[in-house]
Amino acid sequence: MSCKTGKRSSIDRSLARVVLLVVVVASLLTTTATRALAPAPDVTPPIANAGPDQTVNEDVPVAFDGSGSTDNVGVVNYTWALPAATSPARPVVSVSIGGAAAFDPVRPLLYLLGSRNVSVVNLTTGSVDRVFPLNHVPTYPMSLTVAPRGAYMAVGIPFGERGYYFFGPFQSYVATFDLVTQTKIGEFFIDEDVYRTLVTDDGYAIVAGGSGQWSALHMMNARNGTVSPQTATIWQYSSVALHPSETRLYSLEDDGLYPPSVHRFDFVPGLGFTGGYDWPYFGTYPGTPLWVSRDLILTGGGYLLTSRDNASDDMQSAGRLPGGYASAVFDSSLGLIAVSTGNGVAFYDIANFAFLGSQGFPGYAAALRFRGSELLVLEGADVVAIDVPRVFQYGVTTSYVFPDPGIYSVTLTVRDAAGNSGTDAASVTVLDVTPPVAHAGPDQSVDEGAFVTLDGSASADNVGITQYSWSFIDGVPQTLYGTIVSYQFQHVGTFVVTLSVTDGANWATDSVTIVVNRDRVPPAANAGPDRVVYEGGLVSFDGSQSTDNLGIASLTWTFLDGSTQVLYGSRPSYRFMNAGTYVITLTVTDVESNTATDTLTVSVRDVSLVAQERPAGFRIGVPAGWDVAFDAYAPGIGPADLVATDRAMGGATVAVSSRFTQVQDTDDYRLAAARSMLASLQNQYGYYIVIGEPKIVSMPHARAAVFEVNLTGPHLRQTWAVFVSVGYQRVLFVVGSADSDSFEAYRPVFDAAIASAEVLRPPEPAQTMAIVLVAVLGLTIGPLVGILAWLSYRARRAPVPRPVGESSAAAVMNETRGAASAETGAPLSPTPWPRFCPRCGLPSAPQGTFCGRCGFKLR
Repeated sequence: MSCKTGKRSSIDRSLARVVLLVVVVASLLTTTATRALAPAPDVTPPIANAGPDQTVNEDVPVAFDGSGSTDNVGVVNYTWALPAATSPARPVVSVSIGGAAAFDPVRPLLYLLGSRNVSVVNLTTGSVDRVFPLNHVPTYPMSLTVAPRGAYMAVGIPFGERGYYFFGPFQSYVATFDLVTQTKIGEFFIDEDVYRTLVTDDGYAIVAGGSGQWSALHMMNARNGTVSPQTATIWQYSSVALHPSETRLYSLEDDGLYPPSVHRFDFVPGLGFTGGYDWPYFGTYPGTPLWVSRDLILTGGGYLLTSRDNASDDMQSAGRLPGGYASAVFDSSLGLIAVSTGNGVAFYDIANFAFLGSQGFPGYAAALRFRGSELLVLEGADVVAIDVPRVFQYGVTTSYVFPDPGIYSVTLTVRDAAGNSGTDAASVTVLDVTPPVAHAGPDQSVDEGAFVTLDGSASADNVGITQYSWSFIDGVPQTLYGTIVSYQFQHVGTFVVTLSVTDGANWATDSVTIVVNRDRVPPAANAGPDRVVYEGGLVSFDGSQSTDNLGIASLTWTFLDGSTQVLYGSRPSYRFMNAGTYVITLTVTDVESNTATDTLTVSVRDVSLVAQERPAGFRIGVPAGWDVAFDAYAPGIGPADLVATDRAMGGATVAVSSRFTQVQDTDDYRLAAARSMLASLQNQYGYYIVIGEPKIVSMPHARAAVFEVNLTGPHLRQTWAVFVSVGYQRVLFVVGSADSDSFEAYRPVFDAAIASAEVLRPPEPAQTMAIVLVAVLGLTIGPLVGILAWLSYRARRAPVPRPVGESSAAAVMNETRGAASAETGAPLSPTPWPRFCPRCGLPSAPQGTFCGRCGFKLR
């Protein structure tokens, strides 16, 4: 029994093992079959089809159909991105900002960098949730960065020296923060001058150096401060931007290199930098800084470059925006790029870079972030929200009304069940069918000659007016262009002016009536100042300062000079031949026959000359009443023997200058001397105008070479006469000078003075000998007469002995003054006896101190 029981138990265990083995094998076979029958993962993206481009009118529903989209499995979602107008900014919170700032990419938080801390501002409540202290004081500006998906934050704290030629040792700290737990990790020392920082979501901070020209890129573990071994070389002043893949970054030189360039650096977290590439378009100025999305790189100058893993496709030109940006942000789900332009925020389509709209601000935005369908902007001390210029609709088909004309891009995004997506865009051209409204302004009534202002600024259009044109007939058809124009009508009457405005597609018109009344305003006559001239002088009248509101038709000058004289024009001339006073009347008539008059007085003097002999052997008459100076300076001549100047009228001069030289009494010599003087004037003044070439003129008393010249520098006109004196071996120049405007008034004076010139002969030899003899006798007899007179004087003073010296003279005088008179017995009164100089014997007054002849001091 026991034996059977044991055998049965053994059999049962064997059967159990067999059954278990069968079950296991069956399970394996089932699993293998199941795996063999399971489909592969779907990695094929769908193909979106937004339909054809369309041209439609404004305010008309437009239908869109995405049924042409395909997928290997099936499209499960259709999303249409349609254009919309940007809304006014809405306030979110006000903050106190002192340094760099960054939005949290996933939480409603804003991080503000202060001088010794980082503040965390809650955008929902507006309060500061917490403040992270910084333990070290920076010596240069700090940098703040947040990881793309918001896991970590890093702050670069430059602590030591910085400089273009400073090569270390460097001192900086990197403060790191865990944003998931909202805690500070620590501050870690690094042997680098931290200029820019980045941080990845897996906990690695990246530091770009700022000293020593070619600096370094370092990677540091944000959790413990360990520095990765592999570094890269970067220019000391460079902006850096992290690619969303967090496996590469891009840099761009801020300053110090020209032209700057874009560079790529690949890295492996924990290991460091493994390679890099340079921008293939080196030499173009891209503008700093730069920002990176999954597929694009945007520079501050507006350059758009591709961002690709494959180096051969990376950093290729993709497009161009206007540029001048301080910050930028991308959102591929919205299909938007937002940039800070300096006077607001602008939006562009991320696919075709079309401008979608803008919102104005007074300055640059410090930070940007897309949040749902709005954009958060840190501008100054305020965070504001702006609705993005996009609306989204869902379904295979949809419709939309475009209220404004323009060209719009409509983007369709389709997704399959595996999450793959594809996009397509359709262009919609919206035509403007709304005409503008023209407004030409109110009717006007003006006087003839007045300017009329036509103002069409009250005209309006839904898009904008592109052209204003004003048409009317004023004798001939006239057309003016512009919103506001001015016009002076040339005729009297009533004019209908038509304003036509267009917005580029439609036209509208309006009219205004202008009544122009006949002019009754007389002109203002101005005959100019009174004039003084000499007989035979030419007076040039000037009525050019007369004015009229419309225009002057004629100027007439009338006066009596024997009979009535009439001159016409604004600047007529007349030569007065008789001395006297003349009243000239100017009558000005305008185009409407209104008149006005003005008078001036012309005083005509006779030409009266006074003879002068200067230099020797030359006699000339100069005008009576003129100031005469000898050995003076004359304009255009220089030193002169004689200069006569009219101080009373216009400062004209008549000058005589002579030069000693070997002369010949021939006309050829006179002409040669005149031409030589012309060459001298050219050298002195650089440029002149010869009014009259040198010619020989026979004067009443002599022959002369005469010419006229205008010295353009001083605006001086001169008439020259060249004489020669053979007896005195001199060439003599007589020059009349006056301002170019008054020269003709002085011409009679100059002509009379030159005509009066006389070259005198030297005295005859017999006369010369007599003069010499008289001079010799005067020089010899004069001293003899003086000696005899002195001896006679000595004889009259014989009782007084001549002293030998000063002491003896004093004794004689004292003795004489103290003795009594032998005849009267009375003491002698003091007598002013002469004193004698002990040196030369000259009599001197008793009170004299010095001798009048030799200067000896008398005691």
